Amino acid sequence: MKLKLITVGILLGSACVSFAMETVKMPKAEILKKRLCKIGMDHFIEKTNIVDQLADKEKAPLGVAMSIEQAFADYCDYLGGPQNPACITSQMSKPMIYRALLEDYPDALAELEKNGLYKPFSKK
Repeated sequence: MKLKLITVGILLGSACVSFAMETVKMPKAEILKKRLCKIGMDHFIEKTNIVDQLADKEKAPLGVAMSIEQAFADYCDYLGGPQNPACITSQMSKPMIYRALLEDYPDALAELEKNGLYKPFSKK
């Protein structure tokens, strides 16, 4: 798991060069919890500190992405590791979490997508 985090950190760090240095002002904890609960991520909220890390903070989109990736790594550890089917299934929720947390900042999502850090569901 630590190797995965190091790899993610390197990838995120290298992507940082092409990011605009604009920041996003994240909503208060209650709003973030409501958004995540709306997409069925109650257990994720309970077992990670994602809301505490982001609530009412000003961060670059890269910082938000790093917080989300770290929360998923912690959640997968809790579920029994990255090979656990529950972890694999939860990873499919990642695009919804990015959208929920950054719904006020579509430009931030576009920037993360451009740099390969966010992949929206394909549109048909």
